[in-house]
Amino acid sequence: MKTASYAIVAVLVVAAFGAGIFVTRQRPAPATQYVINTHTVIPASGIEPPADEYIISYGTEILKVRYSQSQTSSAKNGDALGSGLHWHTRDHIPDLSQVPPAGVPIRACLMDEARDKNGGLVIAHQPTPEPCMARIGNSLQYEPSPNGPALFTFVSFDILSETAQ
Repeated sequence: MKTASYAIVAVLVVAAFGAGIFVTRQRPAPATQYVINTHTVIPASGIEPPADEYIISYGTEILKVRYSQSQTSSAKNGDALGSGLHWHTRDHIPDLSQVPPAGVPIRACLMDEARDKNGGLVIAHQPTPEPCMARIGNSLQYEPSPNGPALFTFVSFDILSETAQ
């Protein structure tokens, strides 16, 4: 009789799960978009040059970041791959022309399963040509044209702090 009772209980439990009687806790979907909330120019002080700082949200994370470097391209169709590149840093001819304005959602980049020769993360070929952003270690990298036509263009930000909302 005990076996029959256990069988009935087992059937009732399976039926209850199937009917959705038991409520399971679901994890929130991972954040898929970055949003620049504010841009602040910090004036030069002493030997420090001016700095461009941003507050960027990603799901429940709030990141305070500083423009670090960027690369633009003046290559035309038919030019050799990688030609016409212009590198900029916070200390030397900074260029924020590729940074989107505040409030524009930026898709999170898909990352490659393979790593670079130093074990670092690599941004994968993206399913769409839309710009994307990726967190790689202590920096954010914005890719305005991840699949081309303007290859090798990017903007990097150093993460100064992060908090949860």
